[in-house]
Amino acid sequence: MPRPLHRSLLFWSGLFTTLSVLWCWVDSQYYISAFGRTTGGLYLGIHQLPSRIELVVWDEVGATGPGWKTSRTDSVPDFLHEDPFLPFHYRTDRLSPHLGGLQHRLVFPHWFLLLAAVSLWFLLLFLRAGRLRRASSSAPSPRK
Repeated sequence: MPRPLHRSLLFWSGLFTTLSVLWCWVDSQYYISAFGRTTGGLYLGIHQLPSRIELVVWDEVGATGPGWKTSRTDSVPDFLHEDPFLPFHYRTDRLSPHLGGLQHRLVFPHWFLLLAAVSLWFLLLFLRAGRLRRASSSAPSPRK
């Protein structure tokens, strides 16, 4: 006898992932969050800005020492609000002269992450249903 859907680890992990992406999307409208690591003149970070998440790499970071960096601000300036319906994209910006180097950004809108997570979740639920259907049809019937 297959387990019901509400007892499936796949169901709960998909629900948790979907709700987490939705929460990040709402949170990004009110706060800017950043998490990154500086090492050897290179900064690698994840920045959450309004309606998008950016994976950031800075070359030749100026006078910052190695270590983990985190930040969170309570207000979002208007110039950071971009069109939320842009698909994911890549861009390179030249940093100011005192920082030097280039800043590479891979930008993912929250709607794209939500669409990818929900699509994968439904695909896996569909495959689970097919596997359970095949398993129940090939199982021997109980004797009476």
